[in-house]
Parts: sequence; C-alpha cells; structure tokens
Amino acid sequence: MQKINSLLAQVLVFALCLSMFVPVVSSQKRQKVRIESLKGIVEKMIVEENEVEPTHSRFFIVETDGKNRMFTYLSGKVDFEPLFNKEVVLRGVRSGYLPVMNEFGSVEKIHSPNFEVTGIEKVIEDNSLNAPGSVFGPLTLPPPSHGQERPMLTINIAPANNPTPQYSVEWLRGKLHTNLDSLGNLIRENSYDQYKLVGFHHPLGDVAPWVTVSLTPVPAPNGTCYDYFNAALVQADNMLEAQGFSKTAYRTRQYLFRNMPECAGLAQATLGPFGETSGVRYIFIHLNSIFGESSSNIMNQQTFNTMLHELGHNLGQGAHSRGENSENGQIWEYGDKADPMGTVQNRYMMFGNIIRMKLGWHASTARYEVIDTRGSHSRYIQTPAIATKGRGPNGPPIGYIIPILNSDGTLTGDVYFVERRIGHGLFDQFASQTVELGKGLIVRRHSTNFVSPNSGSIMMNFHPTMACCNKAAIPFGTTAVTQRNVSFSVGYGTRDWLYVTFTLPDNYPASIQEAELIYQKYHRDKAAK
Repeated sequence: MQKINSLLAQVLVFALCLSMFVPVVSSQKRQKVRIESLKGIVEKMIVEENEVEPTHSRFFIVETDGKNRMFTYLSGKVDFEPLFNKEVVLRGVRSGYLPVMNEFGSVEKIHSPNFEVTGIEKVIEDNSLNAPGSVFGPLTLPPPSHGQERPMLTINIAPANNPTPQYSVEWLRGKLHTNLDSLGNLIRENSYDQYKLVGFHHPLGDVAPWVTVSLTPVPAPNGTCYDYFNAALVQADNMLEAQGFSKTAYRTRQYLFRNMPECAGLAQATLGPFGETSGVRYIFIHLNSIFGESSSNIMNQQTFNTMLHELGHNLGQGAHSRGENSENGQIWEYGDKADPMGTVQNRYMMFGNIIRMKLGWHASTARYEVIDTRGSHSRYIQTPAIATKGRGPNGPPIGYIIPILNSDGTLTGDVYFVERRIGHGLFDQFASQTVELGKGLIVRRHSTNFVSPNSGSIMMNFHPTMACCNKAAIPFGTTAVTQRNVSFSVGYGTRDWLYVTFTLPDNYPASIQEAELIYQKYHRDKAAK
C-alpha cells in the first residue's frame, strides 16, 4: 500500500508539472513578435580561417549608445550585398543577448546582437562613402592616392580564466610597427611611401597594454566563441578608453585574443571601401594553434600574412586572390601564391599590382598600358618592386592590360592583367626554390571594374600538370596561348625589366580609334543597365 501511495504521488507530481508546462507554451505562442526599426550603415565582415566554418560574409550595423559601439548582425531572406556601405532603415526582430560591461567588469546593459530583417523601409542612395570611379579605356578605376595615414591600434585581450600574456607589448610593437621588417614598413614600401600606419601614442602605430576581461569563453556547439569575442571587445574598449585609447580615432582596430584551447580558430575583418578616409574598421584574430600559440611562433609566416590579408580587407579588397588549375578549370579560393589576398609563400610578400592599382598607390594609369589592337606588340615590362622606378614618364610600364573579347569583338567584361614579380629588396622576395613566380611573367584575369570590393583576380596556371599555382608564371624563353588565342611570348631580361611580345587575334580592333568606339558603347550599355 505504501508503494502504491508513493507511485500515485509521483504521478500526481508529473501531472502537476505537465499542467504547469502546457499553459506556458501556449502563452508563448500567443505572444506577438515585436517589430522594430534599425537605422545605420550596412557593413560587411569577411570571416575566414575558421576550423569549423567555411569562409563566408556577415553583414552588420554598428550601433552606439553614446559610449559603446556594438555590432548588430543582420539575417533574414534579404540580399544584403547591394546594401553594403549604404545607409538604410531596416524592419525586423531582435534576438539574442550580449552583456555590455564597463571598465570595472560590471554589466551596464544587455544588447541584442542579432536582427532578423523582415523588410527594407528605406535605402539612402546618396552615400558619400562609395568610392568614385573614373573611366580609363575599358576599365573603371578608383582615384589615385595623394598620400594617406591610417591610425591603427592593436588590442591584446586575455580571458578571466587565463590572464597570462602570450608576449610582451614591446615585442609585438616591433613586429607590427618599429622593426625594419615590420608590417608598417611593408605597407609603406608597398605603397611607394604613399600610405602609412600611424598611432597617437607612438608615431608608427599603437599597441595597447594587455587587458584581462571579466569573461570566460563558453564555446557554441560548433566550437566558435563569437559571443565571447563580441562581449570581450566592448569591455576591452571601455577599459582602454580609460587609459587614453580613443574608441573612434583609429581607422583600424585589431583585436588579438589570447590562445583559448576551448575555442575554434578565427580570423575575420570588416570591409571598407577603397579610398575611404573615415570610419572604423576591425580585425579579429584568435591566436590559437593556427596562428601561433606561443611567443616563439606568434608572428610566424602564417600570422604575419594573415594580418596583412585582413588589413587588405580593411582597405577595401573584399574578394580573395584566386588561382586555377588550368584555364577555366577548377578555381581555388586562395590559389594565388603571389598575393597576400591569396596564400603567399613568403612572409614579406607585398600586395600585387592589381591591389596596388585599386588602392591608388601607383603614380598614374600611365604605369599601365592597355594593349587592345590585333597583331604583335613587343614591350618591356618593369619590376614594380623598385620604389625609385616607375614614378615618372621614364622607364617602361609596370603592367599591361589586355581586354578579353568575345569572338564577335565585343567586350566580355574581363581583362588579362600582366605583371612581373621577382625578389628585390627586403619585402618583395618572390622567387624561391619552391615557388618560381619570379622566373617569368604572371597573367591574371580580372573584371574591368577595379572599384568594386567584390571583384577579385584569378591567377592563370600555364602548367596544368602542376598543383595550383606554384608555377603559374610563363617561364623565360617560352610562349603561352590562352583559349581565346591571345599569346604571351616571354624573352629574357634583368632583375629590373623583362621583354615580352603580346599577339592578339583578328577579332580585336584594327586601330586605337576603333577600340575606343567599342569602349564607349560598352560603358553606355553598362550605364543603361
């Protein structure tokens, strides 16, 4: 009898719990979804180097309460790409929560970091942040650079459960800004002294003291720690602002998160338009085993190139430098071995000529010659690594551009972009025993639009038997012919220049005047769309 009473009691408790549970569910179903409006500039983050997720983009709007800058990530059945860098008013539903803390680690407010967009109320088309473009033959180009400085701050963050610094601030400052082979010196030389990383506490760039946040990372089921990263950076910003590091004065804020074995690796950056001189862009890197978990390899080739790669996204390049196994064959996302926006093989490799052109770092479009008429054209091509060359009217161009035509002579919207890459000086060390890119001519395909951040290059591989793209150069003394019958005959030269003959088939214009008519029609048709 005692057992029966006990059983009845358990059944009664279960029934009572069930009766209490059911109304709660039905009540939740009856709740109305609260639709809100969100106004701001749509920004884009490139997420890559994650062990558990493929490379992808996240769109967001930075919100501020007057003190904190918080990321609100956008989702929903909306194509956000056309909204990038435009001011919008969105309609949707908030979700999630993020603790926003002060410099003492106390929670000030709860922020909802996710916004599911159900509709677009307004798009403000007159957006001065979109870089203007000029028409140069078949190309749309950004304006040239007139000398810029980019204030940069690197922030070192340790979690509450592991506050020990991985390296000293002075050591990292040398790697990033003050050493002869620093990231800052690479940017300065890469831009021919037209672009410099600077700081407010140190003239060459700022590195903040280590900060320990009052948070412990709790990974999501897939191993990512996005919630921790987002909450930690807000608290770190508040702590460093109290030490004199502004939240708004730096154009690039780089957050380095101490190795946390429980979290997946991460490298991501927000995308800025070419030629931008305002706005704050971000870089996030989790210094786990991918990027060096000890001070002995924290700035190894992988880490150094990743920082340069993510900085390239900050400067405006959204698409990666890809490579192909063979012409129009399989394309690898990071296949270009001669550009940091791909996967470079040398720690000190600079951005290639395409990125330099997009950033306006070359003196003028005269540094490139468009070859667009049928027949053979013999030219000298100059090595762009020589900072004292290629700035004036003397000397050969540092690159050649050949529009790719359809069989009927109309423009395809793509070009062949030709350059010579060779080891020269401290940073442009391209040739090695395994990568022979410096021993010939490199040809890439690119769209005619050099303003859009989504236009990227594809390194053509003229050695289809080789893995992409260690030997993508056309070697000295050889000829390569594309599927569209454009040929490149590479002669010999010196470390400063190379002799090349381009041969274009009969579907190309017979004269420059005829080519110009084709370009005018192409731009008229594109504008009409």
